[in-house]
Amino acid sequence: MSVSGRDTESHLSIINRHMCAIVYVCDMQTNRIVFSNGFANQELGIEKGQSCCEDVYAYSERCSCHSNQRLMDNPREVLHSQWYNPKVDRWYDRRLQAVPWTDKKLARLEILFDITHLMRFSDDMPHQSAYSRLILESIGDGVIVTDSTGIITMMNPQAQRLTGWLGSSGVGQELSQVFHIINTQTREVVENPVAKVLTSGKTVGLANHTSLISRSGVEYHISDSAAPVKDKDGNIHGVILVFRDISEDYRQQEALRRSEERFRTLTETAINAIALHEIILDDQGLPVDYRFLEVNRAFEELTGLSDRQLVEKTVLEVLPGTEKVWIDTYGEVALTGVPQEIEDFSQELEKYFTVRAYSPRRGQFVTVFEDITERKQMENRLREQVYRDSLTGLHNRRYLESQLPNLRGKEHLPISVIIGDVNGLKIINDSMGHQKGDEVVKRAAQAFLEVARPGDLVVRWGGDEFILVLPRTS
Repeated sequence: MSVSGRDTESHLSIINRHMCAIVYVCDMQTNRIVFSNGFANQELGIEKGQSCCEDVYAYSERCSCHSNQRLMDNPREVLHSQWYNPKVDRWYDRRLQAVPWTDKKLARLEILFDITHLMRFSDDMPHQSAYSRLILESIGDGVIVTDSTGIITMMNPQAQRLTGWLGSSGVGQELSQVFHIINTQTREVVENPVAKVLTSGKTVGLANHTSLISRSGVEYHISDSAAPVKDKDGNIHGVILVFRDISEDYRQQEALRRSEERFRTLTETAINAIALHEIILDDQGLPVDYRFLEVNRAFEELTGLSDRQLVEKTVLEVLPGTEKVWIDTYGEVALTGVPQEIEDFSQELEKYFTVRAYSPRRGQFVTVFEDITERKQMENRLREQVYRDSLTGLHNRRYLESQLPNLRGKEHLPISVIIGDVNGLKIINDSMGHQKGDEVVKRAAQAFLEVARPGDLVVRWGGDEFILVLPRTS
């Protein structure tokens, strides 16, 4: 029995009017709809002239236009997938195929069957995999699923964006072709994580310095893990790879690491002794001790103690003679954050220091020590030279004048003053020479020192004159 062309068209028209399937055709160059059946308009409002990206898929990564190239390269291939339309809250079984259209062009035929009623939440329902797929496509991390040979069977939108393999272009490819990863620092190719999983049957992760090179050459710093997909009997059917872009975090961490390295290098090569500490408080919140957290080489040389002897130890453990003033001062810096500069003598180390202390964070403080012992000793020697008589070693007139304000206190009263001189010093100098005169002056100075009490002030006023100041005498 033969069927005429007229009958065929009539039959197709009847089928088109009554079948419960959404059917439409898109121009694969413009992605404009060139044909749609009545059910497509009734269910989704699809009309001729609309854009599939804008009007049907609302610019979703799941738009079927991403399959255009694959369809044109393989005209006889039918692509099958499930699609969830959030606008109407419906699930569809989707079939795509390239078909000849006018002007000998290929167009994309799309047929959608509503399978919402088949979507259930039990393990034995055949479309549960579609729901699981929706979950994978909705998460913010990139997800790639492979079969047991490492061939990609699914990529979610984020994975497509990061790898640069959009739509289904990566499906059917070997993972190494799509997921090209290298060591960020050495630039060497990193071993395929899926291969590791298939070999070991265990979940694996990437090293810290791993970069993904996308299809377009863009580089992303990523973290990832790959896990085997097993059935109830433990058989491996594939691998699921989950990864995310951590480029910004990586840049910040690397910047922090480089900053810390520069600081550590600067600290280790510094001439001044530098140490990081944490303050230790008592139950009332008062500083009672502090612990060494980090010290540089100069600090080890200063104290004569190695970092092993210092780090994690308290100052009173390693330097038990440390004065309380240092602990109180550092405690104030650590708790208030106000930096201080201190100049003092350390009895424990028997040295003078200028110490600059600041707090990098509450409860901690950094000390930068400058050994000023030589300078202080020189200052003391100069001060002695200024206030001492070079011939007799007694204090001089300038020193007495500097001490007068201190002698006005009640604790020194009453005060007695004895003034004396050496008779005939000029005659001795003229007749026997100044050297003999100097010896007489020295003996006179010694005589004053021998009768002076502790706390009395013996001064050579000048020439042959001496003054003896006696506090608390009448």
